[in-house]
Amino acid sequence: MDKYNNQYFILSSSCALTKGASRTLIQDFQRSNADFVPNDYYDLCNLLNRHKVSDIANEIEDGSLASYYQFVDFMIEREYAFISDNLQTFPEISQDSYEDENHIYDAIIDIDENDIKKEKLERFLTDLKKLHCTDLQVRIYNHSNVDKLHSILKEVCDHIFYYVELHLDSSEHITYKYCCDIILNYPSITNIYLYNAASCTSKDYNENTEGCYPLKMGTVYYVAAELNNNNCGCISDYSKVYRNAGFYKMSQVHNSCLYKKVSLDKDGNVRNCPSMFEKYDLSEGLEKITKSPAFRKYWNITKKDIEDCKDCEFRFNCLDCRAHTKGSGIFNKPITCRYNPFIAKEE
Repeated sequence: MDKYNNQYFILSSSCALTKGASRTLIQDFQRSNADFVPNDYYDLCNLLNRHKVSDIANEIEDGSLASYYQFVDFMIEREYAFISDNLQTFPEISQDSYEDENHIYDAIIDIDENDIKKEKLERFLTDLKKLHCTDLQVRIYNHSNVDKLHSILKEVCDHIFYYVELHLDSSEHITYKYCCDIILNYPSITNIYLYNAASCTSKDYNENTEGCYPLKMGTVYYVAAELNNNNCGCISDYSKVYRNAGFYKMSQVHNSCLYKKVSLDKDGNVRNCPSMFEKYDLSEGLEKITKSPAFRKYWNITKKDIEDCKDCEFRFNCLDCRAHTKGSGIFNKPITCRYNPFIAKEE
């Protein structure tokens, strides 16, 4: 086709292809597009990228040229790729390995409202800030006392985290207005999850000022399940991350769930996450604990190491659970995942 003569095929910098056992996932993080193509096109795309369309066409058998140009048209129409006369105008993006400057990125705190470990909570929060943690999930069990809840939230928000997510174990006596008041009075808290709800749904909280567009302050999520560590690590379309190029890049070299994560359980012990078996004494200091080889042994387990997952086209979009797996091995597939990459279906 004359329209592509002497023009270079360039894969968009916001686009990534992941080859699985039976098909390839193409996704564009910037435009939120995603498609599946046969694996042969994964190899073709790598061959084409940053080469002249006509030069690669010369290596294609005559009977396959129509399909070849159809694929080129598809990639350009979907904006996964573009063509250019000058390759130097679009220099290749560096593929340096991912590294996050924060020592700890996110943390989970489990609190029993009937037995709050105040001193350990305060120390844990103080140590988190020293380690530049930005995101925090607070899960409160046996919630019934408003004053105790506000005392906890004040302690948490006084340490000024960028994002705080609140999980409460019962929705029975908690009103939507009650949650909105929390979001309004504690700016770090954006999302609230209420468990044991009749059904799974959500409701945004917007502040409406006359003459202005509504300002979204946060969201209240109702979850038809118990707040329980055994519900951790669920693999589903909801848990997959499609729009975050940083997450995709990180997942190729680090564990997508446990890398730079730490938690404090209800008894005041430190764990990789609340569902993990190993626990550490906070008196050792959070920095010392999180720098130890024993604590970090999960950080660099990627989906490329996991049984079945290593052959899955979703492997760099998926949160990886090392707590609940099929079998006792450290590299076993997450127990909640029913997807079979060899047939591209759930079982």
